[in-house]
Amino acid sequence: MLSTYAATVWMINGVHSRPDNQTGGRACHDIALPKYADYTHDDLVQLGYDDNAVAHVSTNTTATFSPYGVLFMRRIYFPPESNTVRLAVGDRLPLEHYEWVFNKTLPELRRMFGATGITRRRDLPRTRFRMNKGMSRARTGPSTIDVPPNFFGLEAVEEMITQETGPDVDAATHVLEAAPRKTVEQKALELWQQFPSCVLQKIGNPKDWGLSSYCRLSQTERRVAGIEKMKTTNLAVVFTRVQVKAATKQQWQDAFNAIFPPKGHDLPPSAQGWPFMIYYQDWKALLASLNETNAMEVRKVIWKEFKKLTWI
Repeated sequence: MLSTYAATVWMINGVHSRPDNQTGGRACHDIALPKYADYTHDDLVQLGYDDNAVAHVSTNTTATFSPYGVLFMRRIYFPPESNTVRLAVGDRLPLEHYEWVFNKTLPELRRMFGATGITRRRDLPRTRFRMNKGMSRARTGPSTIDVPPNFFGLEAVEEMITQETGPDVDAATHVLEAAPRKTVEQKALELWQQFPSCVLQKIGNPKDWGLSSYCRLSQTERRVAGIEKMKTTNLAVVFTRVQVKAATKQQWQDAFNAIFPPKGHDLPPSAQGWPFMIYYQDWKALLASLNETNAMEVRKVIWKEFKKLTWI
């Protein structure tokens, strides 16, 4: 099987670059490509060679078999015909070339893969995920919650309509922007569902590369996560390690003010994570499109839902 691996890698590398011509490379060449000497006279005749051509190629026993200029690999056996994917029994990489190909000798490879009852770090599932230091991604999961009753109260809330003005606009004519395709209720619900995904995407990793990520969800799983993740008290579902602090009512209110700030709030330049969250930008844009009264109404609805969370 190792010889098959060496031959296949050598063959694939040779497709897009010149194959290595060192001694180890030649050894891989010899086990990967068949020779004319591997075929009988009748085999070559059936392939279209006449007697003169057969006599010519038969004199060179090391010539690579390449009918009509096409290269083929040696025959590879697959299960159930064989117990594993492998070349023919006689096609083996010479022992002296294993260290060149695999950076280990054959006995070392046998100890590595043959020893049982040993758990190596490379055998463990990957638990350290790449951090998202740029803009958070849009949530890809389906809506995992029913529309909370509190959001139904936003049906009557409308965004302010921008009226075009200028010398090219007749004073007696009102040129209005096209009506928004989504209602305030829909926008508020979508950013509320996007909120937990953004928070999870921005969770960092320990500085020690030997430690797993704080969040046990991959970045793909974080994009699917919904608001229900923040309503469970089983933090082990989401985190590998946590430091818990029970918040007072005032601290919870302060957290809400930071996460869903009121209309007119200016984010300081020192803020790092907030400007790169989709939900936060959508929240700012939504409040900017509402008057003070409607902005407060939307924020009250979000606050009622925010109080139902068990952690942030």
